[in-house]
Formats: sequence, structure tokens, C-alpha cells
Amino acid sequence: MKSLMSNARDVCLEVEGSVKHHATFARYVQNMLHKLPESSSILLVLDGAQWPLKAATHTRRRNSREAALARVMEANAANDQTTADKFFREAVTVPSSFTSWILTHFQKNNRVDVVVAAFEADAQLACLEANGQIDIVLSAAEDSDFIVYGMRRVMYNLKQDGSFHEVAIFDDVLGKIVKVARRPSPVARRPSALDRP
Repeated sequence: MKSLMSNARDVCLEVEGSVKHHATFARYVQNMLHKLPESSSILLVLDGAQWPLKAATHTRRRNSREAALARVMEANAANDQTTADKFFREAVTVPSSFTSWILTHFQKNNRVDVVVAAFEADAQLACLEANGQIDIVLSAAEDSDFIVYGMRRVMYNLKQDGSFHEVAIFDDVLGKIVKVARRPSPVARRPSALDRP
């Protein structure tokens, strides 16, 4: 998404199906992957179709993007590039042609397998982790959905030197919740499952 945001103007103005900026996005993904240890096996999971149960959300987002593009046109007419750039960032979305392009691009890379999720990549990643098919999730964004889906280990903020911030959900998040729940209460109560070590 960072790559999209930095090229928001070009992406929004790009004709559907054009691959002009796909190389920029692929380079961003490739740079992230190169930061991982050579011994890593990488599974790149892309969003698939829109989830029907989120149709209202998708409609709201599409309307918001269209409104932002209208504001871009107003700002451009007023020769206000700062405002136009702001609304370009609100209007940007991943071009539909990008998924097929990235599949073709990464087929040549023996270290990377690519999966297109049935719907959202987050849910697919959670399923893969729950089944023991992946060890850790690398997030390009600060996505809290991973916590909601109960993924155990998520890597955020991958730096150029390969360092990153890892959140171990059960240790870092749920462990703290359990510790808070275990605090002794001043009111007498019956023992619960939380009292067990």
C-alpha cells in the first residue's frame, strides 16, 4: 500500500489494464522479500474477490473513492496540486490488472509462491497459519485484522537492514489481558479457569 500511496496520482490516472506502474509495485514487494533471510520460504497471499457479506462496505469505499476523484478534478481546475494530491491518496485502489501481473512476475522466482485468496488475504493467512502451513505473517501495513483473526505471530515494520517488530499475539496481547484478568479482586468470588497457572 505504501507503494500505491507514493504513486497515487499515476495509479488513479492510469488506464485500466495498463502495466505502466506494475513494475514499481513489484519492486516494492521484491525489496521487502529480499530483506528476509535466504533460507525463508515465502508465500505471497493476494486479495481475491470482494466478500459478498461486505457489499455495503465495498459500495461505501467505492463511493468515497469516486467522491475523492471528483474533488481531485475540482482541485486540478483550481490549480491546487497539494489538495489534488491529498484526494488522489484517498481515491487510490489496487488496479485489478495488478494481481494477474504479479502472478506472472513471481512465477519466475523459485523462492516465492503466490496464492490468490478466495476473498480477503487476511482470512486466508489466518487459515494457513492455523493449519501450520506458515510460521509468521509479514504485514506491509499496520493491520489490526490479524489480531482479530487470532494469528499468533505477525511481523510489522520490516526495515532495510532486515530488522522488524514482531507481535506474538498470545504472548504480547492476550497474555496481558489474562494478567489483567488474574488480578485479585477485593470482592470474594468463586475460583475460575483464569485462576489456574
